[in-house]
Amino acid sequence: MRHTHRLLVRHILAIRQIPIFSHCKAVLIFESNLAFESQHLLHALENNGVKNWVSLSEGQQGSLGWLTTNERKEQMCLLLREAMNVGRVAISDYFLSVELQQLEARKRIKDELLNVCLASTPAAPTHAFALRSTAW
Repeated sequence: MRHTHRLLVRHILAIRQIPIFSHCKAVLIFESNLAFESQHLLHALENNGVKNWVSLSEGQQGSLGWLTTNERKEQMCLLLREAMNVGRVAISDYFLSVELQQLEARKRIKDELLNVCLASTPAAPTHAFALRSTAW
């Protein structure tokens, strides 16, 4: 099983160790892309016996996953950053990581979410500028 698949399973199981979340339904929103990563992740959950979850389904022919574009992802990152800056979105007290210490994980995710940016660079050989994402 790939590292990302193990990581997903471990996180869901860790969240369910918190008493208030022990019986909650996991709501999953995976990107529906040409590599079918959402289907691979969901199969990993099934293969590891993870129960009580639901996934957004707007992929091609009703497949599981969320259809998006690079422009849409950029817009959402900028909107999330703004909402965090004005205090409308915060990182939960229950936020956890199965690989990093609590404070390091919180700092890293907050830094990544708040520091996403778009940089303009000249597009050779014209004087036009092209946007370049530094987030992904």
